[in-house]
Amino acid sequence: MADASCATRLAQQVPAIHTVAQREQNGREQMAWPEHRIFIRDAVRDWLRQGGGDLPATMHLPRRVQAAFGRFCSNDEMSLSKELRHCLNRFDRKVHRAQYRRHGIRVSRLVVLEHQQTVGWHAHLLLKSPPELGAFRTSTMLSSLWHEQVGEFATCDFDDRLYWAGPLTGDYFSYATKYLDRGSEIDWNNTVL
Repeated sequence: MADASCATRLAQQVPAIHTVAQREQNGREQMAWPEHRIFIRDAVRDWLRQGGGDLPATMHLPRRVQAAFGRFCSNDEMSLSKELRHCLNRFDRKVHRAQYRRHGIRVSRLVVLEHQQTVGWHAHLLLKSPPELGAFRTSTMLSSLWHEQVGEFATCDFDDRLYWAGPLTGDYFSYATKYLDRGSEIDWNNTVL
């Protein structure tokens, strides 16, 4: 008897749960892509105004990495995200040491994944350099970690494009997100604002 009443209550709740889920889905569908992009742009610009990123960087993933680990497919932003997560976790451990392990403190960053036929999969990063390191040491550390991780898979002519970093000039956010409506995406797994 108790099982029957439980089943009845569950049956009554299921339509209500589906209705809430449908309303949430409809709300997401109603927010047009340009509005969504404006919301993201405004959130990131607020982060930048508060002293957000000061070090733009680009990290390329050689195609041979994907093939070597058996993860090669046509839509492979997941491989790039996974490699970035591994590298950025090592980077955070190196920078923050025990604070990273005990409190989960990480370097602030925005990560945008992008794919182009001529360049392949790459990520645009905008990092907040830790004050104790500065932009140059932060960039050098991140570059060495990325080269350790994927450098052996790069061809000779591609090795100089594995990692790039430079001073923040102009509107790097607009440059990094130029293809958001055409296949690029913000990597929320690796973004820490």
